[in-house]
Amino acid sequence: MMKRWRHLHKLTAAFLLAAGFLCFTSCQLIPQDLSLPSWQEAPSFGAAPEDSGKARGSGQACADTSPEAFANPADGIVEVHVLDVGQGLSVFVRSKDCCLLYDGGRETASSFVVSYLKRQGVEKLDYVIASHYDSDHLSGIVGVISAFPIGTLIAPDYEADSPVYRSFLTAAAKHRLSIVSPAPGTEYLLGDGTFRILAPLGADYEDENDYSVVVKLSLGDTSLLLTGDAAFESEEEMLSHGDLLESDVLLIGHHGSAGSTKEEFLTAVSPDFAVISCGLGNDYGHPSDRVVSLLEESRIPLYRTDLQGNIDFVLQPEGAVFAEPPCSDYTCGRDMSLDDSDFNPHDYVYILNTRTHKFHLPDCGSVADMSAKNRRGSNRTREDLLRQGYDPCGVCRP
Repeated sequence: MMKRWRHLHKLTAAFLLAAGFLCFTSCQLIPQDLSLPSWQEAPSFGAAPEDSGKARGSGQACADTSPEAFANPADGIVEVHVLDVGQGLSVFVRSKDCCLLYDGGRETASSFVVSYLKRQGVEKLDYVIASHYDSDHLSGIVGVISAFPIGTLIAPDYEADSPVYRSFLTAAAKHRLSIVSPAPGTEYLLGDGTFRILAPLGADYEDENDYSVVVKLSLGDTSLLLTGDAAFESEEEMLSHGDLLESDVLLIGHHGSAGSTKEEFLTAVSPDFAVISCGLGNDYGHPSDRVVSLLEESRIPLYRTDLQGNIDFVLQPEGAVFAEPPCSDYTCGRDMSLDDSDFNPHDYVYILNTRTHKFHLPDCGSVADMSAKNRRGSNRTREDLLRQGYDPCGVCRP
């Protein structure tokens, strides 16, 4: 893979992202033959089931299984938002009018995720993927199921003994959603792009994280790999995919845990950029020293939600384009200092509380009461913060 370093001037990037983040009028396409080769080879697909690809309550089908759609990749964009849900994961993806949510974050982030999607103009989700059943990935999906019509709900084929898993099953049943098991090799169309299920390849794992649904999102030759909390065993199995693993952007597995992202796996993916979703000052010390050191040694530019908030970028045929430069801060979670004694609120336009997802004026009395790990300065516009799912403080009324 040719390494690409593409950052736009802030105004250009803002224009591109704003233009790309509008809803268009295209449909998702769902192939039926799970064993066929990639869509570039233009396989022939059978007819879709009657309700295939139809979002509950959407009023119209958005599925098309014509081989021409797979044979002729569009030259549009796929927008990606890695949401700042603290110690958890939630990724929103959209292309044209087709929307996908991969994980929903922890319980405390559930209302934020729903609010964020509504402010993005989302009325239905064509795909929702629960990577696995840990609460910091699944809890927000329970809220999303109740808030939006959903076309296809994908989740791994194992059972978890937890309240959030039972709530997930109850919510799916209440809204008459069938849970689709992830079959490796299955490929779906998402607006101008596609996504393909790569894992889990096994059926009996000691570590439940290895059941994580691994997805490769592609637009032409540009791609993003989402690995959930997949650990070493699943990564080893995925090496059998060979060049198919190669991706422009890698969302690092398990929040940068030491039990994921083996060197051989990172080499096989060969990303131009890496993204880590984790909470500042989390109890697990994520990201681990081993993983951030490996990324630094590999000279891979790094984005982090704990330091940068939401990570927004688009996949274009020419490469991945980010809204902001990478922080490339390779400090492990346990070494992150929470001493912000030199923090000056007046250096910023707004002060964010990442726990309550509210934004404040620098002089607001609530700023001094925030814990260091929940307080973040921002120079983004009010409109940007509203789009990111933040609410204005009801006291200082920014």
